[in-house]
Amino acid sequence: MVEEPIVSASVMIAADRGVTLYVNGTKLDPVKERLLIALNGDRGLRWLSGAYFDITELVLDGQNVLGARVVSTVVGRKAEGGLLAQIVLHGADGSVTRLSTDGSFDVCGSNIYDTRWTLPPDMGGDDSGQVWSKATVYAPGWERIIAFESRGDGETDYTRFTSLWRDGGTVSSIDASREQPLTGIVGAEGSRLVLNGQEYRAVGVNLPHLHQAYCGTWYHIREIYGTAENARGAIVAAIIDAHRSGVAFIRFFASPGYPIDAEKLYFRDRDEYWRQMDEVIDLCRSHGIRLIPSLQVVRGWHFTCGEPTQAILDPSSRTYRATYTYVEEFVTRYKDDPVILMWELENEAFLSADVNAEGRPGRGAALFPEGSPYVKPILDLDDSLTFSMIVQAYKEWTSIIKSLDPNHLVTSGDADVRDTSESLRRHFPDQVWTLDSLHQHVANYIESQTDPLDVCSIHLYGPNPSRQTPGGLSVAALATELVRAAHSKTAPVFIGELGAAEPSLQQDPDASWVRSFIDDMEQEGVSLMALWVWHFPWQPNHTISSSTHPLLIERMAEFNRAHAGL
Repeated sequence: MVEEPIVSASVMIAADRGVTLYVNGTKLDPVKERLLIALNGDRGLRWLSGAYFDITELVLDGQNVLGARVVSTVVGRKAEGGLLAQIVLHGADGSVTRLSTDGSFDVCGSNIYDTRWTLPPDMGGDDSGQVWSKATVYAPGWERIIAFESRGDGETDYTRFTSLWRDGGTVSSIDASREQPLTGIVGAEGSRLVLNGQEYRAVGVNLPHLHQAYCGTWYHIREIYGTAENARGAIVAAIIDAHRSGVAFIRFFASPGYPIDAEKLYFRDRDEYWRQMDEVIDLCRSHGIRLIPSLQVVRGWHFTCGEPTQAILDPSSRTYRATYTYVEEFVTRYKDDPVILMWELENEAFLSADVNAEGRPGRGAALFPEGSPYVKPILDLDDSLTFSMIVQAYKEWTSIIKSLDPNHLVTSGDADVRDTSESLRRHFPDQVWTLDSLHQHVANYIESQTDPLDVCSIHLYGPNPSRQTPGGLSVAALATELVRAAHSKTAPVFIGELGAAEPSLQQDPDASWVRSFIDDMEQEGVSLMALWVWHFPWQPNHTISSSTHPLLIERMAEFNRAHAGL
């Protein structure tokens, strides 16, 4: 806590090359560059030159936004720069408070190496040098911002500040009052979500490969991005575009991935895996974005463990134990953190309910570490999950998560039940695909969203006129029936994937159907919607950003201004 009044203020900027400093748009002298190679020759280990600037007059005059922009240097055909910044405030009571831009050491554009940086005494460190555990590295044009909050009377509150990244632009355009820290944990009251005593409704996005692309383990990195560095930069750019666009939350697939992906980092260095998870979650937090991690508890581990899908129902199985270990590590790590909006069990598990898996494609050798004995290209009958099995898994794993974290809500991650769910249930393992009646379909859907789940989940893509639906309804009309049934159950609704089909979003940059559907669901009182899919070039027909679909992004921002306080 900073005690007012502030009697003096300064900022220390340390960089391995030239930096331009701004305070509310006022340009200060550039830091002189100096680059020294570490004595031990460790690659990437660099001393930073530093300088202090007196900003007392600016601070006392109410200037509340600090920005620092790097002057780039090309290293190995890649432009990058390192920057550390720290504000020092002196209180009237003699207190000295240091506010660092790098409390979370966010990484933007590229990652320089896992190394240690030190600040020598002449840069504000102690006699042995102040140690920073890792560097901040980012591409030219990026800025690091410290924004103090404004009080209701218009004065600056130096006890509270936000530090975030910004990709160029005019520093003076930052509105510090918008950069509020995330506070409170979302709860439920009947069919409504509540946050800090107010109803909470929001539109977010899906960024399914958020942590895997950031950590460099996503299976498709080489195909889509070329290098792990490019993938990490793309994820950072996606987060910043989300912040700039008024995105309230991100839903992502939060398991370690395919067996070969898990081997790259999670099994090789678990501490480093969670450190990098912390890093990307901190990056979202610093940009005011909450998260819905889809933990993949039903089908996330059985291939990795070399067991059938049904092993998740057996507490003595390797699959069950591995799932529990991962869920415990993840959930307990963030159980008190407001950045988590809620937990999700799985992605669309009920679309596989009562579908006989025997003879269907499994996982080929390319998705396993070399020499793995668990390769399973063809599935067996015990890779099938019946309706009742999935309900059993939902009940058990929701209870487990709630025992680990009594604070956050839990949702299923379901799309819906299949349009032929009733006949599949009655005849399994035989396969009878008779279209449900509307009554059968709605009843099966509500049964699938079993207690103790807190929030009902639906995924849909419209207008999709070729789809045959129960009752012959349009996609939007069927969704409305499901939403009303969930609300009658007194459960909030999360439309976890909202996208377009026939035409796709690529074919319709105005996103006419999706925008109209958001209007409809706003009237129905739906709590959460997540657009599919944000900055995801692996699906070019669906990927969106602020530049590709501006009307849709503005509709999202409008919804969030009205209902999420953004």
